[in-house]
Amino acid sequence: KPDHRGGKGYSNAEDVRERNAGEPSALAKVEESSDEEEEVVKKPTRVVMERDDVLEAELEKQFSDASGLSRKQREELEAQAKTREDEKAKREGTSDEAKADKERLEEIRRKRAEAVEKREKDKVDAEAKAAGEAEKDRQSVEVLGKQRDVALEVARLIRESKEGKMTLNQLNQDANCKKVLKPLCKKENIKALNKAWLEKFPDVLKIEGSGNDFTITSKSK
Repeated sequence: KPDHRGGKGYSNAEDVRERNAGEPSALAKVEESSDEEEEVVKKPTRVVMERDDVLEAELEKQFSDASGLSRKQREELEAQAKTREDEKAKREGTSDEAKADKERLEEIRRKRAEAVEKREKDKVDAEAKAAGEAEKDRQSVEVLGKQRDVALEVARLIRESKEGKMTLNQLNQDANCKKVLKPLCKKENIKALNKAWLEKFPDVLKIEGSGNDFTITSKSK
C-alpha cells in the first residue's frame, strides 16, 4: 500500500524492523558492554581513567533503555555500574578501603616522624649530658689543681716544723699555720683540712694512723 508520500508502503511490523535494522538490540548492547569492560580491565589504569566518562555515558544510556530488558540483564547492568563506581572511588581515594589505606599510611608516617624526633632529642640530650659531665670534670680538675697548692703549702709548713710532722690538731691550732692556711682555704673554698681532704694528695702528703689520731708528714722536698 503506497504511503501518502508516494513511496513504497510498509506494514507497521515491517516499518519497525527496518528502523531497527541498523541498531543493536539491548541484549547486544549488554554483551558489547561486557566485552568492553573485560577489555578495559586488561588495559593500564591510565587508559581506564581516560575512558571513564565514555563508559559511564554508555552505561547511563543502557540504563535509560533498560525497560525492555530482562531482570538478569538489568542486574548485569547494575553490577557493571557498581563495579565502575567502586573502581573510580578507589582511584580517587574515596572508598572505605582507600581511606583505610590512607589512614594506615598517615599512621606509619607519624610514627616515623616521632621516631626521628625522639632520636634527635636523645642525641641532643646525650650531647648535653656529656658536655655537662666534661665541664664538671674540668671544674673538678681545676679546683683540685688549685687546692693542690694549699696541700703543697701544708707540706712546706710541716717540713719547717720542729719535728717534721704534725697532727691535724696541731696544724689547725698552730698560729703560723692558721695565718697562712686560713686565707688560702677561704679562697679555694676549702671548708676544713680534714683527713679526707688531705688524702686527695698522696704524692704531697703522707697520712699515718687511723681515725682522728693520725700524723701528717711531707713527701715533697
